[in-house]
Amino acid sequence: MRDVLTEKGLMEDTGNGGLVAKLQELQERFADVDRERNELISQHASVQDELKSSTRKYSEAFRKAQDAEERVKILEEELERASIGGKSISPDFSLKDFEDNLKTMESRAADAERELNETTKSYKERMHQLESDYQTAVHYVKGTEKMLRRMKEELTKYKKETIKLNNS
Repeated sequence: MRDVLTEKGLMEDTGNGGLVAKLQELQERFADVDRERNELISQHASVQDELKSSTRKYSEAFRKAQDAEERVKILEEELERASIGGKSISPDFSLKDFEDNLKTMESRAADAERELNETTKSYKERMHQLESDYQTAVHYVKGTEKMLRRMKEELTKYKKETIKLNNS
C-alpha cells in the first residue's frame, strides 16, 4: 500500500510525514482562499454602498432639474400674461427686470440640465463599472467556492487515507 502511495506522490518513503505536510499545505491553501473570499465579499459590500449613494445623488439632481423647469414655465406664463395685458406684474417690477429674471432662470435651468446630463452620464458610467466589478467579483467567488469544494474533498480524502494508513 505504501509503495502505491509513494508512486502516486501521496506519501514519501519517510512515513506519514509527507502526508501530514501535504495536509498542512492544503489547510494553508484553504485559509488563503477563504481570506480572499472574505475580501471579495467586503469589496462587494462597499461597491453596493457606492451604488446606493450614486443613486441618491442622481435622484436629487433630477429633482432639482425638474424644479428648475417648473420655475421656468411659471415665469414664461407670467411673462405671457404681462405682455398680453400690457401691464407689468407689479408696479415695482418692470418688464426689463422680468426679462432679466427670465434669462437668469433659463440659464440656471440650462445649467441644471447640463449638470443633470453630466450626472446621468457619470452615473451610467459608474453603474457600468460597478456591474463589471460585480461580475468579476462573482466570477472569482464562484471560482473560489469551486476551489474550496475541491480542497475540502481532497482534505477529506487525505484524512481517510491517513486514518487507513494509521490503522494498517
